[in-house]
Amino acid sequence: MKKLLPILILLVMSCNGSYKFWDISDFRMQPNALEDGAPIQIIYASRGPDYNENEEYFYHFVVSNKLTGDTINILSLENIFVDESSRNKNYIFASFDGELHRTYDAIMQNPNSPEPIQKADTPDYSHIKKVARDPKYDAIAKNNHPTVIGSIMEFITGPK
Repeated sequence: MKKLLPILILLVMSCNGSYKFWDISDFRMQPNALEDGAPIQIIYASRGPDYNENEEYFYHFVVSNKLTGDTINILSLENIFVDESSRNKNYIFASFDGELHRTYDAIMQNPNSPEPIQKADTPDYSHIKKVARDPKYDAIAKNNHPTVIGSIMEFITGPK
């Protein structure tokens, strides 16, 4: 798997932008397939045709759980830039329904507040039925792995 990752990242970097969409029903939803805060390695990132400001679709990631070795799909409202340097970064999964995501959102909404953190509400993504795809990479992206919805966050341990 470690030898395959650089090749997949290079494939993703060369996306041609001919995006189409899958219906969310094409994915095998399994909300507990990845624990909130689990360390992950990104194998594939779909990107998308634009910045998705109106949250009309999900971005699609295929990841490996570093603890269990399981391969899982993550559907996310946030697109993260993946390139060759991504294989040296530490990422974690943050479920939209979990404490990590709600705490992060609360901090981002008011980062300078001296008040105690009021956790943000779970985002409502029930209206989103599309998942971005680049047909050029369907061999990687079309799979039967369990699927979760959430965010991918870079885990920063401190100065290097």
